[in-house]
Amino acid sequence: MPNRRPILIIEDDETLRNMLVEYLDETQEFSISTADSIHAAERLLADEDAHFDAVILDVGLPDGDGRDYCTRLRRDGHSMPVIMLTGADAEADVVRGLRLTSWPSLETDLENAGAEWTDAQVVVDRGIVTSRKPDDIPAFAEKMIEEIAEGQHGTPGHRAKARGAGSSAR
Repeated sequence: MPNRRPILIIEDDETLRNMLVEYLDETQEFSISTADSIHAAERLLADEDAHFDAVILDVGLPDGDGRDYCTRLRRDGHSMPVIMLTGADAEADVVRGLRLTSWPSLETDLENAGAEWTDAQVVVDRGIVTSRKPDDIPAFAEKMIEEIAEGQHGTPGHRAKARGAGSSAR
């Protein structure tokens, strides 16, 4: 069996965390570590032997905001891809200019926030992966594997530059 790529899943919802582990583990491509909080993730990342090719990070964690934690990871020198995972529909400015999918009931809100909403299991725009519901997790997991394999999708500000240049989604 080839070497598995190490990834870290930071998700407090045990059911969702276990589903992600199950689907990603089936590929036999990844060595998966999990944390249910920022504090637990920090313990894992503090290990001098720790190395992760990617992080799947929930936005709403019991001990902090995943977006703030992602900023801290970057500030601390971590450069691995981070895939944000959320069921929240707040922070509308985050979606402006993106092509994405979600629960159908959020379509109007997302379009009003400037997103291009599509009814599909999985949508990828500039390396940002979105899906609709738990039934779509297998397709979401498959697409995450593909995106992790592709690596970094640009520098900070890449999304703003792409939007300003009128580039299309891939």
